[in-house]
Amino acid sequence: MSASTDDGSASFDAYFRRSKQPLVAMAHLLTGELETAQDLTQEAFLRTWSRWTRISKYDNPQAWTRRVLYNLIVSKSRGNKVRCKAVDLSVCQRGGIQRGQTHLNVLSSLKVRRGDATSLGMTAKSSVSGS
Repeated sequence: MSASTDDGSASFDAYFRRSKQPLVAMAHLLTGELETAQDLTQEAFLRTWSRWTRISKYDNPQAWTRRVLYNLIVSKSRGNKVRCKAVDLSVCQRGGIQRGQTHLNVLSSLKVRRGDATSLGMTAKSSVSGS
């Protein structure tokens, strides 16, 4: 290893130790699952490491890693929503969703937490009169 590679490894190691906990905490708050948060944070750090020569020169490298982590969380969330296509109508009705509401209104009234489709929010903001 060259001296510059050793310096890069040492600076990344210090950066990792300093940044790991706040980034895992952010991911945990956004995903609601510690294991998922740790996995996504690890992926964000791997992407940071692969570009460390450039990123280490930034004023705030943690902002770059945080943005990558956020993008990973959003991508994972979108994937989960695609897999959760069916919603139990009786659960929706208990949540205050009435027949005749638009699809957008129904979706805006759902509050999903930790991927639990039974954890629903209050009524839709606006209703559409229907049959």
